[in-house]
Amino acid sequence: MTPTQQQATPAEFDYSRVPETMKRLPRWIGFTEKKVPVDPRTGLRLNHTDTTRHLNFETAHAGYLAGHCFALGFCIVEGDGICCVDLDKVCGNPEREQRAAMILQKMPGWIERSMSGTGLHIWGYGAGRSFKTADGLEFYTNKRAMLITGKVMPQSAVPDLVDLHAGCQWLATTFNPKAAPATQQPTAPQFPQLGPPPPHLYLVGARELNTEAAGRLNAGQDDDPERIRSALAVLRADDYDTWWQTGLALYRSTLEPQQAYSTWLEWSATCADKFSEQACQDKWASFATSGQPASAITLGTIFHRARQAGWTDTDNPVKPWRTPDTLLTEPQPAPYPTASLPTVMREAVKAIAQHVAAPEALAAQCVIAAAAYLAQTRINAPHIHYPDGMPCSLYQMALADSGDRKSACYRLAFKPLMEAEREERDRHAAITAEHSLRASLLKGKALQDFENNNRLPANPRTMYTDSTFEKIAKDFVAGMPAASWVTDEGGRVLGGHSMQAETRAATLGGLVKLYDDGTVERDRAGESSGIAYDRRFTMHLMAQAVTVREALNDSLLQGQGFLPRFLLTSAPSLAGTRFITAETLQNSAYRNPAIQRYWQRMKEIAATTRHVAEMGAVRPPVVALAAEALKVWLDFYNRVEAEQSRGGDYAGAIKPFASRAGENARRVAAVFALFNGEQEITGPTMTAACEVVEHSLGEWARWLGGSGTETRDNRDALDLLAWLKSKGISSLHRDKLGTSGPVRGRAKQRDKLLGILLESGWMRSADSRNFEVNPQPLADCAESAERPITPGVSNADCEQITAEEG
Repeated sequence: MTPTQQQATPAEFDYSRVPETMKRLPRWIGFTEKKVPVDPRTGLRLNHTDTTRHLNFETAHAGYLAGHCFALGFCIVEGDGICCVDLDKVCGNPEREQRAAMILQKMPGWIERSMSGTGLHIWGYGAGRSFKTADGLEFYTNKRAMLITGKVMPQSAVPDLVDLHAGCQWLATTFNPKAAPATQQPTAPQFPQLGPPPPHLYLVGARELNTEAAGRLNAGQDDDPERIRSALAVLRADDYDTWWQTGLALYRSTLEPQQAYSTWLEWSATCADKFSEQACQDKWASFATSGQPASAITLGTIFHRARQAGWTDTDNPVKPWRTPDTLLTEPQPAPYPTASLPTVMREAVKAIAQHVAAPEALAAQCVIAAAAYLAQTRINAPHIHYPDGMPCSLYQMALADSGDRKSACYRLAFKPLMEAEREERDRHAAITAEHSLRASLLKGKALQDFENNNRLPANPRTMYTDSTFEKIAKDFVAGMPAASWVTDEGGRVLGGHSMQAETRAATLGGLVKLYDDGTVERDRAGESSGIAYDRRFTMHLMAQAVTVREALNDSLLQGQGFLPRFLLTSAPSLAGTRFITAETLQNSAYRNPAIQRYWQRMKEIAATTRHVAEMGAVRPPVVALAAEALKVWLDFYNRVEAEQSRGGDYAGAIKPFASRAGENARRVAAVFALFNGEQEITGPTMTAACEVVEHSLGEWARWLGGSGTETRDNRDALDLLAWLKSKGISSLHRDKLGTSGPVRGRAKQRDKLLGILLESGWMRSADSRNFEVNPQPLADCAESAERPITPGVSNADCEQITAEEG
């Protein structure tokens, strides 16, 4: 059994171990997984013998970290004086294992494991003619590109290239007789007979060396032989890496050398069919020149792996985990400007929020949506250019957690409207039933005359909850003048059937056009095709943040101007504070004076004239701006415009939303004016509208990445934690995480995120290298529960993050 018997995981490469001499040479290229040479900057194929295409290590490595190639390769060029011995398929072949041992004695260079895990590469300075044999031995000094893994073998005696010229001559003479006459026959290495290892196998000064290392790296660690045996009892010795690493840990321990060797030999005997006493003796001898750094393998490795296998360390019992801190993934939203709303609306918002134990932001958005539904057929908002004005319809969105009473707020805010529409639809259903009954008794010309003289009235439905844009557009073309779409399943609207790839552009364009001037166009092969003008449409989407997070950052939804038309708010959850008392149970929203006044005002507005033409076009009068209101609006518009310049509060991704602020303020002001019974928009009314719109801008700024470094780091930390938990990883070594997983190749980012998770109690570590993951479910953290798992990291990456202490 040789070190090559452990299979290498694909892409588990450690380029930090590559010799500095090789790193200094501009001989680097990339490889695909099928070993096709490519440019690591672009992933395009290249000719590895063309030295003009070779790169320096830093450039090539950057391309590797960026994912443009599967692995890095080093090109051997004769003038550099570097050679490589490539031994294929050594594992499991006794003859090749014996030959490999002999070559390693003659050529003790820098040794790495091949990508397959069954072969090895020996690197050094050398010369001679390249050759290969039929049984897996290859020697190169020119025109060869080798895939570098950086997986240094334990037998690698040196960290950099050394002179192998004598070994090269011996290799050619011994294994390539066509190139040079053989001067001697290869002889198998001679080993001592089984029994106690000879004294030379113990490193001179080992105890002093290991005591120093242990004191530096594992202060306070107890090298109790019985504790070590107890830990080894739960570990299997049939895995090669576990076997030799355990031996190296014991070799470097502060145990007496004879006791350390005996402990390893005793444990290895549990798998004698794989690791004989001779194999143990040979491997123990190799530890004297191991290329592993002193910090890589210690007794902590044994104890950590044993704990992972279920071992209970009575000397160091596991400490209970503390409850982790909540990591804020977004800055807290600013309070909703409830105080700025018209008096009747403001008092209703507070009463609704109190009665259903919901955030005021939710209640406010629902109340404004109900008022906009009534206003859109009765007035137009003043336009900055067009005397006929523009629709005062609003698009709104409110984000809240599941169970935060979104539906309850909607039902109370829309109660008078829903009751009135239900009466109209019941009346329409009765007329339709009577019409059908009378028609069923007639035939021929009598039926035709009846149909001509008794046409059914239009369907009075105008309020939609579970629908699609296609259905609503069809009803508009059929004659419906105005509608509202209010739903607490906003995630289904933004990601539903109408928003699929083949229809989403048309749907978004239709919704934008409907908002701007009330135009609806439906072009279908069947019936219900056509175009309708001057329609009115309000939309209020309520959703959980996790269901719309991706949509809110969708470039198409933003780029077509759909999302920038929305007034957004986020409602902080009140869960955990909504206690019920006997007194609150006696209170009823139906007896609350503030809610009663609000409902009464809604009924008064509903009783006024709707400006709807015979064919369904809505052409209401424009509510004018008072001089004071115009001044307020100009100040608001110019301030927001100034902040859209480079470096301003509304620059960058938020700019399209800020550009809509002036128009949205006029629309909201028109709705407020109608609700207040004003003949024109007053200064206070415009001020209230501007504050609502500015609150929305602040919310969009939070959701579009302008949330600050701290919360972005918290999000990244929770993404990493969610990934670890999704893969079932309960412990990990820092360095392995740096080469695999979500933060692969970004050591600074890795350390920052691990620090956040340590400080918050989601992880713990005794040495800042080995980390344990808090077993508490991630969903128990309110802020982290809505974080999605980061895509794009495979299970193969998970397998590379091996838990290793030391």
